[in-house]
Amino acid sequence: MAKTLLTIPVDEDIAELYYQALPEDRYKMEFMISFWLRDVAYARDNPEEAKARLTTLMEQISEKAQARGMTPEILAEILAEDD
Repeated sequence: MAKTLLTIPVDEDIAELYYQALPEDRYKMEFMISFWLRDVAYARDNPEEAKARLTTLMEQISEKAQARGMTPEILAEILAEDD
């Protein structure tokens, strides 16, 4: 499938992480974002399946965040910084 460039706004720290990442890690990030966007687009055709897949993805992200030391308190601090 042909690729095209998509520009989206992200937080500065996310952009920094992306630009400093190794090429193979950038590829993984691009793949995951592309996969997620495709899921969102196809959700219109099968919303129940899309909801289940999103829930699974969110649970996996939560588990990884907790394994890396994320706590509800840290998350609350991060979210409060945007205010």
